[in-house]
Amino acid sequence: MRINYRMYPIDYINELMQGGKRKRAMAFMSYWHDMEMGDHHSVGFYAKAWDVSKSTAWEWIREFKKECDLFDDGRTLKNNQHYSYAKNQTERNERSQPNEPNGSKARNIGKSEEVAERTEREQPNEEFNIDNNNTRARFQNIFFIYKMNGVSTGKRDEALKEYMNHLHIEDKEMIRAIYLYTHDRNNQYKYNLKNFLSNQEYLKYISTHMRVLVDESWLVGVFDDQREVFTTVDGKEFGLTIKRLAEKMALGELNFEIGEVSA
Repeated sequence: MRINYRMYPIDYINELMQGGKRKRAMAFMSYWHDMEMGDHHSVGFYAKAWDVSKSTAWEWIREFKKECDLFDDGRTLKNNQHYSYAKNQTERNERSQPNEPNGSKARNIGKSEEVAERTEREQPNEEFNIDNNNTRARFQNIFFIYKMNGVSTGKRDEALKEYMNHLHIEDKEMIRAIYLYTHDRNNQYKYNLKNFLSNQEYLKYISTHMRVLVDESWLVGVFDDQREVFTTVDGKEFGLTIKRLAEKMALGELNFEIGEVSA
């Protein structure tokens, strides 16, 4: 008696079939089955099984990985939306129908229980706040882009927790840093998303500007530590030694800003 069943990315398979790529659709189904069952094979194995060249098999496998990731992300997003709706409805109902114990029950409630109940009301629910601030949706986008650029993301919940510490970085700057980082050929070892954030690797690939107070006017530009030169956005150059830079920072006459800065 057969009772085990699997779900496939039907839309992608239909797209291949309708495009006359039945062979690739069948190859994808076999690839998906192997992945689900943990039955790992080489590119050469698939090339022989699908009756294609190794280069074609490798091209298909990369495409299949992308579609599998899209399918997983879609289900995760759907799951989060479904969970958030149920959770929000429950909390809304609880707020509209407060617990009002009867007189006899109220007399039996001890101080410790009252303190515990008050503490629970004072502590916000972190997940609920994330959903309210649209942070989870922002993270999903960052997570998806990191994965699509071919680098291991690591555990999603760990990456989300770390992402909450870096919300001051604009998404467009973070996305730009992710793209440059994941395609940096000089950096062979790549962190997963959590460590990419916790180690602030993005700072190496992100736009950083300086504001310097010069003759009672704030100038915006970039600093070349090799030449010890500060260059404003309109091309003017000023000599600025490391020692003088530190002095101006101590005086509050210099600060760094991440992202695009207007003059």
